[in-house]
Amino acid sequence: SCRIVAAQAVVLSDAALLFKQDVFFQGSIHFVGSDRAAKPRCVEVEGNASFHEASVTFEACGDVAVEDGGGIYVEKDLAISNSEVAFQDCWAEVGGGAFIGGAFTARASNISLLSCHGPGGGGGLFVSKNMSLDASSIRFESCSAVEGEGGGLVILNGSLSIGAGGNMSFENCSALAGGGLFMASEECHLALGGSINMSDCRATHSKGGGAVLHDLTQAETGEFNCHRCQSSLGGGGFAASGHVHLWGTSHFEDCDASDG
Repeated sequence: SCRIVAAQAVVLSDAALLFKQDVFFQGSIHFVGSDRAAKPRCVEVEGNASFHEASVTFEACGDVAVEDGGGIYVEKDLAISNSEVAFQDCWAEVGGGAFIGGAFTARASNISLLSCHGPGGGGGLFVSKNMSLDASSIRFESCSAVEGEGGGLVILNGSLSIGAGGNMSFENCSALAGGGLFMASEECHLALGGSINMSDCRATHSKGGGAVLHDLTQAETGEFNCHRCQSSLGGGGFAASGHVHLWGTSHFEDCDASDG
């Protein structure tokens, strides 16, 4: 494996920084995309990636010619702990900010994805397997998937667990379906012990203005808030195809759909 320890490093990415094995990041690193017409992704990892006690920013990485993961592509799992990680103005066809081929875990960390775009799906983040937030927050703002699902986040085939003290928020995100969040596989289950907040999200051609889900279980500590979200079909706030159990606090305000 490879270990990167940095102090206020700035990396200008004329080509993707490629790691052919597991990589561990620590310290302060700012990745900035190339000013070339065709921008590559900033980081590519052919194994697992870890951020620990790190402050990492991915800025203006990738473009629509990048297949997946404009900021970072991780072939296996991504683990973030005691860190601050930000993606801003990153692009790829799928997973504008990041593409994770395995699982995504965050503990005691803050993650933001601002103005990231993945036209084919997962405008901010695409996760292939399970995702969990432990005392962590992740924020998607002004992210989009104009020709796919999940303007902020797609979880392809796994569960999403937000523990007590965890927070996930979507603001002004849009997609064909699941303006903020899309996780519709039958294997997808959302376990909500923390909070989800969605505002001003839109599903432009289908259901789930805020989210498209399969199963949802909300614990007593869980909060689900949705404000001013819209869909062109069903579920202005969210649309679920499986079982929904709401035991905590839920608040839906000014959400709209053409048929419910």
